[in-house]
Amino acid sequence: WGRGTKTGLRRESHAEATDIMKGTSVFMVASLLLLLSPLVCQAWMDDDSDVGDEASEWDFTPVTCGSTIKLQHVQTNYRLHSHEVNYGSGSGQQSVTTVPQGDDVNSYWTIKGPHDDFCEPGTPLKNGMVIRLEHMKTKKNLHSHDFPAPLSPNDGIEVSCYGANGEGDVADNWVVIVSEGDYWMRGQPARLKHQQTKHSLMSHRKGFSRPIQGHQEVLGKKGAKNKAFEWRTAEGIFMPSNTDLKTGQRLAH
Repeated sequence: WGRGTKTGLRRESHAEATDIMKGTSVFMVASLLLLLSPLVCQAWMDDDSDVGDEASEWDFTPVTCGSTIKLQHVQTNYRLHSHEVNYGSGSGQQSVTTVPQGDDVNSYWTIKGPHDDFCEPGTPLKNGMVIRLEHMKTKKNLHSHDFPAPLSPNDGIEVSCYGANGEGDVADNWVVIVSEGDYWMRGQPARLKHQQTKHSLMSHRKGFSRPIQGHQEVLGKKGAKNKAFEWRTAEGIFMPSNTDLKTGQRLAH
């Protein structure tokens, strides 16, 4: 009986110690969460600040050559997209659409210099600068020509992906036109005007059926300066600028 009592006391003491340790752990975790909660809230707010139409939400760092990015259509919030699905009419080249998903790897594009020219990585994109956009997954360039748009043949021209291993032709060249200022800033609305046809890249709510159901049409069109023609940078890997935007001088690295 005596041994049993001592064992019971030891177990009781051990249980009390365990309860104390558990209580201390809960207290420490709760205290840590209280300390970290402002940081968590701030991180969440920073994530939300990437989405919006106001100039106050621009990043105010320039978009640069060599960056691999997603372009978000301002009016619909869909992202510029391509894939290994060719148009069933027109040129028969690789189709270009927009999609609502933000996590689709087929929506990444790499910014390069114009056809037969080189743009050094980190070069900020100035208003009026000519660039190409290479689709990261298929290595074809954003392209346009005089074929009619697939769903809106009376409204504009087809936009496709063309070339191989990043090499195409002069119809891959697009002119950057910013809404204000001298440089295209991250998150700032801008237009992309096809250098050869003078049509601007645009999209709208007109959608495809199978095999790309849910995708919306992208086309080139001459028209008013409205949000249907505007694009802003979204997710991506951005090369840091190699130029002082105030002086235009190269930065020393």
